[in-house]
Amino acid sequence: MLKGRRFFGAGLFFAVLTLFCAPLQAALVNSYEFDGDLSDSLGNGADLVANGGIINAGRYDFQNNEGLTLSPALSDTTTYSIEIRYLQNDNFGRYRKLIDYQSLSADFGLYTLDNQPVFFGLGGSGTDFVPADTDVTLLISRDGATNILDVRLNGVLQFSHLDDGSLGVSAVNEINFFVDDTISSQTESFTGSVDYIRIYDTAVVPVPAAFPLLLSALAMGGFFARSTRTP
Repeated sequence: MLKGRRFFGAGLFFAVLTLFCAPLQAALVNSYEFDGDLSDSLGNGADLVANGGIINAGRYDFQNNEGLTLSPALSDTTTYSIEIRYLQNDNFGRYRKLIDYQSLSADFGLYTLDNQPVFFGLGGSGTDFVPADTDVTLLISRDGATNILDVRLNGVLQFSHLDDGSLGVSAVNEINFFVDDTISSQTESFTGSVDYIRIYDTAVVPVPAAFPLLLSALAMGGFFARSTRTP
């Protein structure tokens, strides 16, 4: 009886784990981890191109406008999620560009303003602050079915806007990270470093949504393990 319960508990645990890990793995299409180079560690897409900066201990360190360019960037420019884990060293208090979709030819894109994330061109700003010299995880996600663009900071929704497509990725399909556009004379930049950049082919929140469920699965596995103990 105990052996059967133990087997059932282990089976259920791994079934739940597989159920939630498989979609995440399938949704991730490009991953840039900066483990010695700028290549896609999954081998599915183009490599990043550096505009200066250096790779150091699994990170890409950059000064003003020494960011990264990815082209072609997305397999689907209407439905995607872009996740970046980075830190900002300085130049808070003004617009500082994080992601540029328009090949550096327009102001549109994701910024920080007064330490809060904001998408210029859509209006509104975040509710949480980006601390200096501290890693944060920023996720921008667009659903092609609804044309809704969401931005999350450390898993918390900052704002959600309707995007008719005019502010999204240009026909060139190029994304620039941490480089300001020429319209602003490239004065809205900052120094910092990035731990990783990941691109998903869905508008689903990749990690935060699954993490509590994963913890539940682990707790369930622990419960069944305890239940098999004999006095």
